[in-house]
Amino acid sequence: MRVGEVIRRERQLRKWTQAVVAEQAGLSPNYVARLERGELGPSLFVARRICEALGISLDVLAGHSPARAPRVRRDSTVLTRREAPTTQRPPSADEEE
Repeated sequence: MRVGEVIRRERQLRKWTQAVVAEQAGLSPNYVARLERGELGPSLFVARRICEALGISLDVLAGHSPARAPRVRRDSTVLTRREAPTTQRPPSADEEE
């Protein structure tokens, strides 16, 4: 899914107009319309502002849904911390007093 399609989908889910998204993101409505049509690609700065306005992550904007995220499995191997060997040093002259 393209960035513009994601913006449109997320906007429509919220029943927002392009003007509302534009206002929330600090952009012009014309710019949002051009993004949705795929005429422009957002800079990272603009993408972040759109994500904040829509309440989504950059991953979602890029078309990666949480359902597609790789799953991390817990390994059954248990790691233990090795204790450092202790060494006895003779007391110094200052410590004897």
